[in-house]
Amino acid sequence: MLKKVFPFSYRADTAVNLAITIICYLVVGALVSLLFGWIGSIPLIGWVVGVVISLIDLYLFVGLVVSILVFLKIVK
Repeated sequence: MLKKVFPFSYRADTAVNLAITIICYLVVGALVSLLFGWIGSIPLIGWVVGVVISLIDLYLFVGLVVSILVFLKIVK
């Protein structure tokens, strides 16, 4: 089931692929937070955008953890 939810994380079978996966997750997280943070400054929808940012950041964090576990061969 994890492979369906986090398909990008399962490419981290070598150290180079793990580094690329980590960099991609960090860049996507930074860009999404920056974009939604700018949109979140609008008073009426700021709290909704905050919830969306939190959910996206949680997904990215879990994907990062899954990619490390795949690299360590704990998750198959």
